[in-house]
Parts: sequence; C-alpha cells; structure tokens
Amino acid sequence: ELPRLSLAVKASAHPPAAWCTRDARAGDRVALRVGGSFVLRDTPAALYVAGGVGINPLYSMLRAHCDRAPPRRAALLYTAQRHDELLFTAQLSRLAQRLPGHTRFRLGATREPSSAAAPPLPGAGRLDGRIGDAALEEALRWLGCEPNEVREGSAVPWMAESVAREPGTASEACAEGVCAYVCGPPRMTDEICATLRRMGVGQVHAERWW
Repeated sequence: ELPRLSLAVKASAHPPAAWCTRDARAGDRVALRVGGSFVLRDTPAALYVAGGVGINPLYSMLRAHCDRAPPRRAALLYTAQRHDELLFTAQLSRLAQRLPGHTRFRLGATREPSSAAAPPLPGAGRLDGRIGDAALEEALRWLGCEPNEVREGSAVPWMAESVAREPGTASEACAEGVCAYVCGPPRMTDEICATLRRMGVGQVHAERWW
C-alpha cells in the first residue's frame, strides 16, 4: 500500500529489467513517472487478459475493481509459459474466495500440460494452452456479454484458430457494459484485442510489455 509500491520484474537483458533484477540494491533512489491511458474505467463488468508479466498492471486494476461497491463482475484469463511463472497466485486466490459470485479466474501455462500444474488454486480454474476464442467466449458470456455470431465456414486468414464474426450481432452488454483490458507480449496482445473486437466488445484497452 502507498507510499510503498510493489513490482514484479522478469529477469531479462532489457536495461530497466536488468538493473532491477541484477544491479539494484536496498536504499537506491529511483524516479517514477505516472501517465498513460491504460487505466481502470467505470463499467459494470470487466475482462482481464494477461500474458506472463503482463499481469502486473492488471493485478493492480483487478484489486481496485474488486474493492468497488457494489461488487462488480470480473473475469481473468492469465497464462505464462510455465506454471511456476504465474505471478500473484496466492493474492488472486484470496480475491476469488472473497468475492466468489463476482469473480471468475482461469490460469494456465502455454508450454506445459495442465497435468504438470499444482492443484488448482482455491477459487480459480485452469486454462489449457493459449487463450483462444473458446476461453474468451466463455468469459464474456459469464460477464453477461453475448459475442457476435460466428460466420460459418470462415476463418481469419492470419489466425487459423480464430473465426470470422457477423458484425452487429453481439448483445448490447458487449458494446457498453463490458470493458476488456489486455496486457502481454506484443503478438499475443494484438491477437487478443483483434479477436475481442471481432466478437463485438466495444471497449478494449491494451498495453504491451517488451
């Protein structure tokens, strides 16, 4: 809690990450800059989609979302390459158990089978593989949003696992009642955002990490 900040930084050769994970010492002074448009909006329901350390801003936003009154629905889809790379799992489990009727969390790994995972976290379910159309549809429907109908026999050329949609067939809740927040590697973020927009979600906000 303020005035303290907590950050999760993935070790890499990128200069800021390398400094944080290799060179930083207790007592070092740092400068912070606050800004950008990736902020929590005031909507009845929200979908959070995270890849790897992209959970960082989403966990903070999710906590604020769950603290609002009256309680609002929140769905989280979160994957990392391996199960042991999933962050904030204990905190997410506590959130899910605190608001069981208003949260739907699904966590998984993209390069390990679900059988390699520890038992499911209390209050959270599992995801198998990458986050695709089926997982997004299930989360949106749980939030009260019926996506645009599938255009039979049509695939999206650059995304073999995705499908084309009939514009204008989504429920009104998709256009106005649900806000989606996506954060992860650039390719994943771009693909998820494009899929959500084809599904008819009117408010899609994203931030890419390096």
